[in-house]
Amino acid sequence: MVVAVPVASASAFQRVDAKADAIISLIVAHTISFAVAGFYHHWYDLTEKDVSRYLEQWRHKHVPRTEADA
Repeated sequence: MVVAVPVASASAFQRVDAKADAIISLIVAHTISFAVAGFYHHWYDLTEKDVSRYLEQWRHKHVPRTEADA
């Protein structure tokens, strides 16, 4: 299994590295306090409604429709 993330804490990187075939992280933070949001200029949380909407949009774009869907 290959794991790729934009940013990881050093401890999380080490834990995943022990289990994965490979791990790729653009930034490995060696800090006491860690939050992914701290590495982005513009960060906002998504609501469950947002996530559901994005997943539905993806499904409509990428999953073929069947006669049962009609």
